[in-house]
Amino acid sequence: MGKSSIIAKVADEATLRASQKQIPGAGDTGWYVFYHFVGAVPGSTDLERALKRLLKEIGIVNEATMPTDLEATCQMTSGVLSNPNTRPTIIIIDALNQFDDDKFSMSWLPRKLAPQIRVVMSMINNTPPHKSLRERTNPPDEAYEIVTEILGRYNKRLDEEQMTKLLSKDSSQNPLCLLAQVLKRFEEENGGHLLVATLCLLESSSTGLLEIELLEILGDEPHLMPPESSEEKGAPAKAQVTWKKSQQLPAMKWAAVYRALKPFLRPFGDSGEGRLDFYHRSLSKAVRHMYFLNDDGNENDDDSRDIYQWWHRKLADYFEQVDNLERRIEEYPVHLVKINDKERLQNFLTQWVVFDNLYDDEYSSKLLYYWRQAGGASVMEEMYLNSLENLKNKVMTNKDELSIRYEQISRVLMQEGRLEMAHELVEKAMKIEEDELGGRPQRLVELYDSAANIYNAKIVLIDYVSRSMLSVLRPCIDFRQKGIKLRESFEGDRHKFKRAYSMMKLAFNIKTWYMIGGDSNFSAEEAMEEGFRNVREAKEIFLELEEDGYRAECLMNEGLLVGEHDQEKALKLYQEAEELCLQVYGENSVLSGRLLMNTGILVEEMGNYEEAYTYFSRAFRNKVEVYGLDHPQTHRGIRLLEEPMYKRIAQSRGENPLEEYK
Repeated sequence: MGKSSIIAKVADEATLRASQKQIPGAGDTGWYVFYHFVGAVPGSTDLERALKRLLKEIGIVNEATMPTDLEATCQMTSGVLSNPNTRPTIIIIDALNQFDDDKFSMSWLPRKLAPQIRVVMSMINNTPPHKSLRERTNPPDEAYEIVTEILGRYNKRLDEEQMTKLLSKDSSQNPLCLLAQVLKRFEEENGGHLLVATLCLLESSSTGLLEIELLEILGDEPHLMPPESSEEKGAPAKAQVTWKKSQQLPAMKWAAVYRALKPFLRPFGDSGEGRLDFYHRSLSKAVRHMYFLNDDGNENDDDSRDIYQWWHRKLADYFEQVDNLERRIEEYPVHLVKINDKERLQNFLTQWVVFDNLYDDEYSSKLLYYWRQAGGASVMEEMYLNSLENLKNKVMTNKDELSIRYEQISRVLMQEGRLEMAHELVEKAMKIEEDELGGRPQRLVELYDSAANIYNAKIVLIDYVSRSMLSVLRPCIDFRQKGIKLRESFEGDRHKFKRAYSMMKLAFNIKTWYMIGGDSNFSAEEAMEEGFRNVREAKEIFLELEEDGYRAECLMNEGLLVGEHDQEKALKLYQEAEELCLQVYGENSVLSGRLLMNTGILVEEMGNYEEAYTYFSRAFRNKVEVYGLDHPQTHRGIRLLEEPMYKRIAQSRGENPLEEYK
């Protein structure tokens, strides 16, 4: 109890003292203090958003270089927090366990922080974050340590029997039973079923509820509570009436409920405009124990599941008709997922206004998550194709809108691995643009980039380099070249950055082209020359834009090209890239892992197996930190280290990196 108050005081004191440079250990730079209170304001439970704010505030990224999804964000954050060149930073996070369940991940926190990074976090015991952190190490019992520390200040100690008796007392645990008693008393004295319904609605909501929303839902008193009779409970889900539009709850009744709960609620904004939610997760837990679980505290039995489902269905039925689009998108799909209503979820996601709010050019993480719950990628593809056909058949179809929709759906399908249909749609968008809209350069360049990315995704799926790749590699290179050429005429740092990014990727594609020998139109030698020109120009642009992370990737790609003729020079480029990468991202980053693996392959080709083992073992440790043990990238590292030669080297050094993470 009281964790948030302590964390708030810590954040306040740290910010004040850091501004006055009163906290030692940060040299002339001074400490930067980042704090985040999960659940304090709408949107604060989104882990991806919080980490992106951290990266932006400490100067790691800007809008152009922001990671595209949660996985990439976690990987970059982990690298930054393990990097000794990151600015001295104190990170304070309250209520770690309140981050959204569908985005829970602790991969952003490296096992070993850089010396100038401090992290202070609070969370509830035995929640996923707490379990995840405890699994990383074997810390001593916290309660035991606290007692020992405090008694030690007075030169006192307890023997083993005394310590066991002390820690076995109920009072040493979080007193949820007290909160339950308070709720029971409030229920009896302040509105009965209205108070219970308010608590259950807030507990079931995704982001809290507006006061006006509560008044509208509570106003339907005849259908306010779950059915008690077995006959009603057994009725088909769609036959159960959970909410009907009615008059708002009278102000007098609401005043009694609100007065009783006010000490436990956290309002956002002015009354009637802001959201209401529980002030502390302890109350949330007490509500679940009181009103959702059976007598044994089991939330997985049929009765408990039925109660959860009933309240989620009520909120789904309510938000289905809410005019406020932002609130509907925040709440409605969450409850449809909870009640497994795939039909309504599919219909909701195919509304263009909803699509526009959930779509992202780089990676539409939330949209794709909902589609996975709504039936998967094949269902998503089918329904979006139907939506596109309906749009196309409109009498007054706007061709520009149709082209844009083709491209957007193409990107979403590519993000989910539906490459053939993604390819077909981007071709349709390109045909409309070229045949009916005049081939506008600003639109064509985006379509060229989309097409190149689709072909590149196809290339990645091919296991072995051979001439059979020509059918996808040739158009990939063609579209990259077209896009690069077009962006030469555009002004602004955004286009300059995107052009350099495409040039860097082109150099990587050209390495494969060289390896398969090219063709009569674009020889291997011509390709290699263009690859060098592109990667070096991209490197200069990234230097100008101060994008050192991308400059490090350019150095790596240059090393890949150079390695075909000069392995010693390639090794120096890899080492230069690694040094720059460590300065920007730290050792635990995606790029760092790629560099370590490529360097290991190069020195293996040079016959230096001892050095290759060193790089491969470092690469393996990187993959575990960045991706986890179950990722295909990590499995590749395991396969390398399990080769007989490298097992012998590990044994001779007295090492076993694979055992470290079991």
